[in-house]
Amino acid sequence: MRTHLKSFVLILAILLVLAVPVNTTVFAAEEASIQEMVSGEEDPGGGIGIDSIYYEDYDTYISIDAYGFTTVQGYLEGVRGQTTRVTIYLYLQKYIGGTWTNIASWNQTFYDDYGSMTENSLVSSGYYYRVKGSYYAYIGTSYDHVYDYSSVIYH
Repeated sequence: MRTHLKSFVLILAILLVLAVPVNTTVFAAEEASIQEMVSGEEDPGGGIGIDSIYYEDYDTYISIDAYGFTTVQGYLEGVRGQTTRVTIYLYLQKYIGGTWTNIASWNQTFYDDYGSMTENSLVSSGYYYRVKGSYYAYIGTSYDHVYDYSSVIYH
């Protein structure tokens, strides 16, 4: 009788361990290595500390919920009193067959020293995703251009 009870408890414990869902969220520490593994590019992590007479800061973000609802964001902060226009291009990218492929894109121009965009899309599961940001900061007709990449998320 005790042997059957021990066996039952052991089987129940194994079933409980197997029944716990596995979290597919990619943690921040893993994202950098996945970014390099999947793309061969290192994420510069935004523009803090970058020397430019056109802009002071920029960054690119992505988030995907359990249903595939994706939010992409990007901003560029120009130099107050100098930057006259900011243009932002955001590209939602999916890793397919060894290549990052654009699956959606947005752009906007701001006649100011600051620009920020937030857009949404739906994505399918089973792929890696990221956002590529392309940022232009103008002073009159001259400009500086910089690319930035969000973290990589598996959904």
